[in-house]
Formats: sequence, C-alpha cells, structure tokens
Amino acid sequence: MNDLLKHLRKLAETRYAGTDALRRIEQTLLELEVYLESNPEDEIALVQYRQFAAQRAGFLAKLSDSPDDLSDSEIQA
Repeated sequence: MNDLLKHLRKLAETRYAGTDALRRIEQTLLELEVYLESNPEDEIALVQYRQFAAQRAGFLAKLSDSPDDLSDSEIQA
C-alpha cells in the first residue's frame, strides 16, 4: 500500500514537472517569435526557435503517448 502511494506521488510530480517544463518552452517560443518579428535575419534566434519547437513537439508526443499504467483498482486503493 505504501509503495503504491509513493508511486502515485511520483507520477503526479513527474506530470507537474513535465507541464511546467512545457510551459517554459512555450513561453520561450513566444518570446522568440516576438523577437523574430522585428529581427527576422537573426540566424541564431532562428536556430533556437527551431530547437525549442522540436523540444515542444517531443514533450507533447511524450505526454500524449504515456498512458496511465495504473488500473482503476490501483487508483481506488
């Protein structure tokens, strides 16, 4: 029982950390978009934008592909 609670807490912490990281990535992308509107020739910013966009895509794929590995009876316990 105690191990199950530890596992549930760890899952919750992981999900929170993942969404927090995703929020930071999206904020950075937004800032880069605003910057690139006024400086479209900045190649370093373009590369960074592509890198963060790829990171966001990876995070979204990771979050959508990770089904809950707990059954209903484990959650109710």
